[in-house]
Amino acid sequence: MTTLRILVDVDLLVNSPDKLCELLVLIEARRELKVDVIVIEETLQRVCKSKKIDNHIEWLSNHQLSNKIGVSSRHNIPDKESFSTNLEIAANYLEDFEYQLQIAHALSQKIDFFITDRTTNFGKFKLYVKGVKVESVDGFKKLLELPTEDIPPVNEKPANTESEEIRTQLQRNILGEHQTQKPSSKSDFKNSLYTKIIPKTWFKSNLIFYIILGIIVAIIIVFIIPLMIDLVTFKNYCPRNNNDAFISCGEKTFIQEQQGNQNINIQENAVEHFKSSEYENAVDDFELLFTRTKSPETLIYLNNTLLEAKKKTANTIAIAAPMSKRTGSAIDDERDLAKEILRGVAHAQTLVNYCFFSEDFNDFDFVRDSF
Repeated sequence: MTTLRILVDVDLLVNSPDKLCELLVLIEARRELKVDVIVIEETLQRVCKSKKIDNHIEWLSNHQLSNKIGVSSRHNIPDKESFSTNLEIAANYLEDFEYQLQIAHALSQKIDFFITDRTTNFGKFKLYVKGVKVESVDGFKKLLELPTEDIPPVNEKPANTESEEIRTQLQRNILGEHQTQKPSSKSDFKNSLYTKIIPKTWFKSNLIFYIILGIIVAIIIVFIIPLMIDLVTFKNYCPRNNNDAFISCGEKTFIQEQQGNQNINIQENAVEHFKSSEYENAVDDFELLFTRTKSPETLIYLNNTLLEAKKKTANTIAIAAPMSKRTGSAIDDERDLAKEILRGVAHAQTLVNYCFFSEDFNDFDFVRDSF
């Protein structure tokens, strides 16, 4: 019996459930096929939340889909490193983050087909990446009309391998459109590259070669080695209790919460715990403050504190934002602009930390709220 694994685009599921039900009926009619249909739980939760749907499992049951579609969490993927690699691959060809997550899940779990009604968003992906086939509902219906032995296999070869198209395109870009015949050997290909890009006589000139080699070595000694030393000996560039009034990792705040004295007290307690390296208490205070205010500054400090509490190694970046404690219409406009800058930074920081340290971040509600 032929087995196919299908991942359904959550947007298609939520926006066109009847259309998907028609496809599921056709799938069930092909009894000689074993078809597993799944959807990613985290993406389904977020889309349902945006549609004011409180319970995604209940929604599936109401549409009589709970016994036809399996719900899979990407946290159940055993190979986290493979998932991160596939997420990078998807990010190269897809702009939408939810699509990136779904495709990374499909590649990691060796899904055969990704069914979506927005196949035009996957043009480059379909051209350059093997391992999962993107199909529309109508396209998959036509596929089901074929005899079982004629249904094209997808995962016979390992996923994430470069396709012949990308290699051919790279060859055309380097050698020119008129030379598309594949070289007969590695040496032939090497010579053709040299002939096309740099004259062969350059390689025969030992003097020029050693001059260039010396310059490269000098650049490595002068620039690269000191940079590597800085990276190896890197310390926290935002030290606790620093005296700089314009830098903070969480030991001081720049945006005073105006939504009641209780919020101000929570903010002050969180800062004091952070300064005292009492990170577990600081996490509780910053998380409570974020649930009450949704402040982007608080979300950044909450991420920083959680990394400290879990003793994670992370890179440090500095963000410049126009803030002032003075009042006035112009200053207030700058403060609003600063909040929007910090909001984007906080969103990106939470996504990155969640992808790399999902086991530590998964238990916290602020991660879903920040999305």
